[in-house]
This record gives sequence, structure tokens and C-alpha cells, in this order.
Amino acid sequence: MARPSAYAIVPGDEGRLALVRTTKGWFLPGGGIEPGESPADAVVREVREECGLGLEPGKELGRASEIVRSETEDTWFEKRCTFVLAAVGALGLDCSEDHHALTWLVPEAAVGLFVHESHRWAIERWLARAGEVD
Repeated sequence: MARPSAYAIVPGDEGRLALVRTTKGWFLPGGGIEPGESPADAVVREVREECGLGLEPGKELGRASEIVRSETEDTWFEKRCTFVLAAVGALGLDCSEDHHALTWLVPEAAVGLFVHESHRWAIERWLARAGEVD
């Protein structure tokens, strides 16, 4: 089953990136795209819901597909992920998902933590492009 998703790469202070830790592991902030929603809109909504962080979405970094298993739904999904660069717009907003913890880590430490390989790929792609001029 196809599941369109959008995730943010959010650089912060001291070269750290925003990550979300849940009971299922470590992820980039973001989640499922709702019908009629753009990837940028989905990232803004999901990140606010998950961790009370307001984002200003920027350019798209890339897209990746990955087959993942959902134990809670007892099914497999083709995660069609769009990765968006974003800047912090506001901190400490109300969030509705208390099982998500916002954590800031250096990219090199984050890469080894992710549950999904596509998140690892997105960080490595972002790091490789860091020296490029737009």
C-alpha cells in the first residue's frame, strides 16, 4: 500500500539537526501527507503536531521510496518520502502527540540511529550538498 510522506531536515544551533524519538525509534520530523496537502504543508502540520515546532519550509532536497512494515497496522507500506529543508520558525508550540520527543543531534550521530534507511539517505544527501551554491 502506498503511503505518501514528507519529512524535514531542520538545521539548528551548533550544527545539530532536529530528530524525533518515539517508542518505535528515531526519525526525521514529519509524517504522512493528507489528501490535497503539499509536502511542505504536511511537514509544517506534522512537526507541529509531533513536537510543537513551527517550521518555515524551504526547497525540496529529494525523494525516496522505501518498503516498511507497520506492526500496529499489521501491513507493509511503500513509503513515498519527500524530504524538505526547513528552518525553525517557532519553538514551544502546543503539540498533540506526547509520545514524540524532539531531540537535536549532530548529523554524524543521527545517521546511525534512524529506523528508515531513506532518512539516513536524506541526511547523507544533505551533507554531501552542504558545500553547493544554489
